[in-house]
Amino acid sequence: MARGRPVSDPSSPTVPVLLAVLLTVLQLPEVSAQQVVARGFHPDSPPDMVASGSVIETLSVAGPGECAARALYRNALGFNLQRAPGPDGKRSCQPTNVITGCFSVNLVERAGWDYYQVGRQGQGQRVPHRSYGHTLTAYVSAPASYPAEVSADPDYRWGLDCNGPTTVAERQCSRYILTGIQNAETTVNDLDYVRCYMYGTEFRVSQEVAAVVPVELDADTTQRLCPPNHVVTALADPDSAWFTTTDFMKCNLLMANWRVNYDNCFTQDPRSSGAGRTGWSDNWNIDTPYNLVYGVVGIWRSGLLFTGFKACRMYRVA
Repeated sequence: MARGRPVSDPSSPTVPVLLAVLLTVLQLPEVSAQQVVARGFHPDSPPDMVASGSVIETLSVAGPGECAARALYRNALGFNLQRAPGPDGKRSCQPTNVITGCFSVNLVERAGWDYYQVGRQGQGQRVPHRSYGHTLTAYVSAPASYPAEVSADPDYRWGLDCNGPTTVAERQCSRYILTGIQNAETTVNDLDYVRCYMYGTEFRVSQEVAAVVPVELDADTTQRLCPPNHVVTALADPDSAWFTTTDFMKCNLLMANWRVNYDNCFTQDPRSSGAGRTGWSDNWNIDTPYNLVYGVVGIWRSGLLFTGFKACRMYRVA
């Protein structure tokens, strides 16, 4: 028998009492392990920039870990942190309820400081799937005006574009991804509607890092997929105003530490899954699962018929 210190039995009634006393003394919140794993933090701005406004408090901390813990305790969205410690070895920390780089949220210059964004969404968490999104009608009066290209032009958009960025701020803050397609007839040989959805303010895709992927299969391919950790946000049919022969999909890189879980995917054959409901609160026949964080990683067709719709679970790295 090995010698050493006796180990407390977790089932002993004294252990939870001691834990409760310790938490009370340290004034720390009781946070589950799942929350700790799901909520990480990472720098989310250029150096010497901080998020302006909505500062919850200012306090002294030993380092970014303690500041992140405080931001988690205050349910903050991020925090400003002084980069170098002062004479007392402490840094100034400011939990804040803003996210940088999006619309009205501004960064301001502050030498020697950095902004960190607190991660929240985890793969196991559920979200209100029907709360943030819109439906696009698959009709473009001038399809040639929206060629299937990837451009840094802020006014550039595709024919069916979930984001359709029109300004630099909107392009940097693109949040919508494609989650469903629909045709009014049972046979899906064209498109009538596309559903777009965003997974809250902490979800984002890049407009600068994107890929154009053909939709139609050829003799050497059995499916059409986006590059790793890219999801579909737009479709293009340069030849048809009614998207009768959708030719390309735009795949955008996930940002803000979001990833695709390729071990948790499904593939649907939509060729005879048309018709059905198209209301925003409805479950579409060709769609991602209700109340779960999924993104579309591939769409393909053979001839005029759509034969593939692949979606995978997404998660955020802590």
